[in-house]
Amino acid sequence: MFVGKYDGALATAKRGEAIALTSNDPIAVARMRVLLSMSCQYLGRFADSRSYIEAALRHPGLDGDILSGLTLEYPKHAQITLARVLWLQGYPDQAAQMVRRAISDVIVTNHPVMFCRALAWAFDVFFWNGDTEDCEEHVDRLIVEARRHNLAILQMVGEAMKGITLLARNETGIGLAMLKGSIEKLQSQCFGAVSGLSMVLAEALAATGHGDEALDTIDQAIAQARHCNFMMEMPDMLRARAEALMHKSNPDLSQAEMSFVQLSLVFLAVGAYSMAINGAFGGASRSGAASASFVAGVAFAALSPSWISGVVLLAVSVLAVAAFAGAAWTISTMVFTASSEASLPPACPPMPSHTTASSPRRVSTCEAASSLTCFSGSRPGSVRNAISTAGLFG
Repeated sequence: MFVGKYDGALATAKRGEAIALTSNDPIAVARMRVLLSMSCQYLGRFADSRSYIEAALRHPGLDGDILSGLTLEYPKHAQITLARVLWLQGYPDQAAQMVRRAISDVIVTNHPVMFCRALAWAFDVFFWNGDTEDCEEHVDRLIVEARRHNLAILQMVGEAMKGITLLARNETGIGLAMLKGSIEKLQSQCFGAVSGLSMVLAEALAATGHGDEALDTIDQAIAQARHCNFMMEMPDMLRARAEALMHKSNPDLSQAEMSFVQLSLVFLAVGAYSMAINGAFGGASRSGAASASFVAGVAFAALSPSWISGVVLLAVSVLAVAAFAGAAWTISTMVFTASSEASLPPACPPMPSHTTASSPRRVSTCEAASSLTCFSGSRPGSVRNAISTAGLFG
């Protein structure tokens, strides 16, 4: 998983589970299911991820011999993995409580390497919930411990996490420099989840007026993510791309609108309910009338109790948008024809309206400026959610 071969990691974990089952070793089976859950998270298969991790947690002795032997495992690995899935599926309070308890338990072990690995995997939940202040002290400790024990990759990851916490409290200068430097170091080490970090960098660049650089950054991140099938962050990457398009020196509102629609479809496909609501309503606040209706339909579809009703709701929303667009086009055409045929004084030329729901509506300067205030969504700071900080260390 370190180099981003998530499909291969899933296949390997499945083979490991099969071997563990034949050996009648329930602890080995449980640990392979933790790895299966992690692989599914990276691939955007959140329902499968939850199923695997809940099965692993049915074995009470999962953490039993971790501290007594030489291992890369750490206590509460499964609980942190479940907390991440819970957040992604729309249970942020439960996720936050679970991850805080898990980190507290790991700290008690007084094992620096285990602490660094656990916090790297848990950090996303803190950040998604806007609780970076609560974990910044832990991040500082991670950097110190990683440097002391010569854990180079974990130190790079910790510095990236520190940059993100600085950006979250609007210390953009040092935060941008630290995050950008960490990403360059991790890329040189072929770190697989660096595209998630690049997404946060793109958001920060866009928020500080570097829209063109932000677009280049997020386009590279999306290409990297698609190459390794890293779907966990893809919805937020599409949202970040839409933000970058809006912050370009020459804003491309039509492409931004299409990115919001695409991200909503991906949200629905991967089942990221908590992220879907944030992203979908963010899209509705910035896009034209047709896309707003469509995105709202996707949001309701994502909340539906079953995938069948979700598809039905999505289909209805698509038909509604199509009907709205057709009606608007017909009415505008009729108004234009009637206006053209009317004999008006030369000083009062006809002023037909060509704006329809099928074309992007023009956004005034005031509207564009007000939409920028929504950039950070429901979280504090200039940068919004979703990174995959050191997920490979989970």
